[in-house]
Amino acid sequence: MRALGDSLTVGYRVRRGYLDFLGDMLQGRLPGCGVSLENHGVCGDTVFDGIDRSRSVLRSPPADAQILQFGTNDCFCGVSAARYQGGLLELAARYRECGGAGDLLLLPPPRVRMADFDGALDAFRDAVDQIASRTGAVVVPVLDVWDAFNGPEPLWLEDGVHPTEAGYRLMARAVMSALERAACPVRDPG
Repeated sequence: MRALGDSLTVGYRVRRGYLDFLGDMLQGRLPGCGVSLENHGVCGDTVFDGIDRSRSVLRSPPADAQILQFGTNDCFCGVSAARYQGGLLELAARYRECGGAGDLLLLPPPRVRMADFDGALDAFRDAVDQIASRTGAVVVPVLDVWDAFNGPEPLWLEDGVHPTEAGYRLMARAVMSALERAACPVRDPG
């Protein structure tokens, strides 16, 4: 599995980021299978930086699953949600062009502690949903998991943008939930 993203993929300023927690969860579910997680996160990246790096990340042989995680820096930098959506669509297409037939997981921007900025991210979260409906990608339910959290641990570092380890653990749970849904879809009996 490969992850292409920004500082949230890196695991900025924490000992363990969401990919570390996800690796533990996968090993727990699939002991002895040697699950490999490649972290291709770069602090400060926008979706367009991801496109620039995609030739080296979205390569053959393709990963069994690919995570794309951008949006927060795009919003901070004034990129419109429409341009962001176009960039994310291009990354999804590049994954498929390199032979990627596995799950494509889109991780929308998680919550941030600044209400106005969090509201501005909603358009980017909606763009992720639209790309998923056009491409068949799986949206990681990061907001559902984040909003359901009622533990005592703080979820953000002092900057209000980057998660603490508790926040990254929630992101990993959301990715694991998406992987389980993709592999074993629940069918409506009606």
